[in-house]
Amino acid sequence: DGLASPPMGVQAMPDVKMAHYEIGTGTRLLMADGGLARVDGDRIAEALAGEDIAAVLVALKELVATHGTLMAIEFVPPELPAPIPVHETETTAALADAGMGANGAAPRGRKTPNAFEAPVRSVLSKGALTLAATTRVLGSAVERVVPQPKEGQRSWLGTPAAAGATVIIPILVVVLVLVFWLTGTGESEFELCVREATTAADVARNIASSDVQGTLAAWNAVLTVVGRCNELRTGDAAVAGLGLEGRQIIDQILQISRRGMTPLASLPNAGLTRIVLQGEDIYALDDRNDLVYRVKVTDDGMGLVTGSQQAIPSMRRTAQVEEFTIGDILDIAWAQNGAGLSQGNVLVALDANGVLVECPPRFLEALSCEAQRLLSTETWVTPKAIALWQGRIYVLDPGANQVWRYEPGGGAFTNSPTEYFIGEGRPDIRTAVDLSIEDSGQIYILMMDGSIRKFEGGEALPFGYASFPEGQQILGADAMFLNTNPIAQGLLISDHETRTVYETTLAGTFIAAYRPNDEDLFLSLADAVTDPNHRLIYATSGNTIFVFNRTS
Repeated sequence: DGLASPPMGVQAMPDVKMAHYEIGTGTRLLMADGGLARVDGDRIAEALAGEDIAAVLVALKELVATHGTLMAIEFVPPELPAPIPVHETETTAALADAGMGANGAAPRGRKTPNAFEAPVRSVLSKGALTLAATTRVLGSAVERVVPQPKEGQRSWLGTPAAAGATVIIPILVVVLVLVFWLTGTGESEFELCVREATTAADVARNIASSDVQGTLAAWNAVLTVVGRCNELRTGDAAVAGLGLEGRQIIDQILQISRRGMTPLASLPNAGLTRIVLQGEDIYALDDRNDLVYRVKVTDDGMGLVTGSQQAIPSMRRTAQVEEFTIGDILDIAWAQNGAGLSQGNVLVALDANGVLVECPPRFLEALSCEAQRLLSTETWVTPKAIALWQGRIYVLDPGANQVWRYEPGGGAFTNSPTEYFIGEGRPDIRTAVDLSIEDSGQIYILMMDGSIRKFEGGEALPFGYASFPEGQQILGADAMFLNTNPIAQGLLISDHETRTVYETTLAGTFIAAYRPNDEDLFLSLADAVTDPNHRLIYATSGNTIFVFNRTS
């Protein structure tokens, strides 16, 4: 029926048909063109029930009257060996048994287990099919050349020549199979991978430069194959050249700014998720161990002052500050206005129990820090980030779909929070990951999908990204930094999925997209801040604070 219906696009409304099937071990799927349209369904089902996929293909071939294109698929567990030459997936157990590395790559100089047997099986399979077809042709020819003998006459097959042929033909078949075997194993899996990457690169080079999406898709496919080749063997010049060519073309289209990363500080067994820059001091939250570090940079911002790296005793899990025991630390921020604190220009940290710790920058020992507990924390659901503005504290709580606002009073936060969003038509911020506040009081909320929602007094304001290169867009985000310095106002958005730090104006206009020369350095990218005085950007990834120049 589908073959007789109008082609797609003829009707004004699309005709959508969907089906649901339970997939299990041994389930088979057949996809074919009209070559099987007139074949009885029972015969197709009988063909699909063959012993293996090879038998299925042979049976289906017999059903096609003239010509046809089809593909038969069988679903099997990854660990089940395939009896025919197909690409086999591997479980971690199989990798361990084979002596593979943790990343799935074989030791250098050694072929993977399928490097020899897959080409052999492929050649033998093709040879067997060829011999089968040849046998059918020879059989038909023999029936015509050597007809059945008349009654009472001796058949030609009973002659000595026929007897000799029965011995010689199997010997020739064995010799032919050996020739196929010996001549078909010259390429290893790595060599096949290189050939695939080269072919993919040739296809990508022939795509018109005006087809931006096609060019990006083609070269990304090349990089995918290159990555697979590098897993098989590292250091190959041809593979490296293809990878470099693809990356340069993609960078040019997407206007990616590659930067050399300088590791500023590596903190022991840390998982850094937040970074705060204040003058020459950098404060970093280690979310893995729930403690806060301070490091001091050199005058040029590119180095670390010797001996300046220290953990802040009062900003760590289980620390005792006054009568409070610190729990898991949610976020850190710099408080310039000390209306609700003991003083201004202090570093603050908020834990999951609502305990707010403040420490002056030059006296970070435990006796110099103070703490207080914010009220009505039982209304919090999943608090994620904090921001301070004119002495107020704003707590982003995606689980409650709300931003809680604490007003200062008498050198402390003595009141319960108020809701930032009130009334009807409240926005949906349940996938929010970060927030920042501009000097004028406008709130920027970063969503998990990379979009930004902007509000003032709880009312939504227009915001949208603009002037991004074709093919370049923000589809995910981890953190946001709002720079209000008049020298370089703008936003930094960190996305570990693309290993990119995006820079835009406060209105969302594209400025730059920064990636390291070695993208593995940003595998765990979490946050980034800018130093407008030195035109530097500091970023955290894993347990390391990196620094790079915005301009070169």
